[in-house]
Amino acid sequence: TQQWRLLVQTVQRQAAATAAATRDPSRTTTSSRSSPSPSTPERLRTHSIESSGKLKISPEQHWDFTAEDLKDLGEIGRGAYGSVNKMVHKPSNMIMAVKRIRSTVDEKEQKQLLMDLDVVMRSSDCPYIVQFYGALFREGDCWICMELMATSLDKFYKFVYGSLDDVIPEEILGKITLAVSLFLCFIVCFH
Repeated sequence: TQQWRLLVQTVQRQAAATAAATRDPSRTTTSSRSSPSPSTPERLRTHSIESSGKLKISPEQHWDFTAEDLKDLGEIGRGAYGSVNKMVHKPSNMIMAVKRIRSTVDEKEQKQLLMDLDVVMRSSDCPYIVQFYGALFREGDCWICMELMATSLDKFYKFVYGSLDDVIPEEILGKITLAVSLFLCFIVCFH
């Protein structure tokens, strides 16, 4: 569908930007693959089982990777698009959240996904949102690799109000509100 093609193009732009950032060999670490690989846009366009991508874990750490480089440590959430799993990138030993988005999502869900992905990618240098590490396609599905958080706000809310039968202190609510406000300001002011 048109929306899925837009998602592919968005991920391709991100991958191309990451690839350009990795051209300095003194700052680049690559996985132990010895065979040359096709360009990132070409790899993403194929949607094959062996699709690969680029991970940018830090300014100094860039990796070519495939789904085989990720070890699944279990599901941590499920949403409208698919599931979120805790995974470790074996070559770097980096633990991350991987949002696995089914290619079968409907047009409305794809539109929301595109907006979410666009925000995460454009905000990679903002300290008030999870870091975007990279993405790849596997069997037509899109895998988005991001910083792993200790919990989500909705799980934290349910834990405090449900399990603890307590309230979130005003000081904590203030910090959450400030972080969300600063993130929104970042998006409006810099993008």
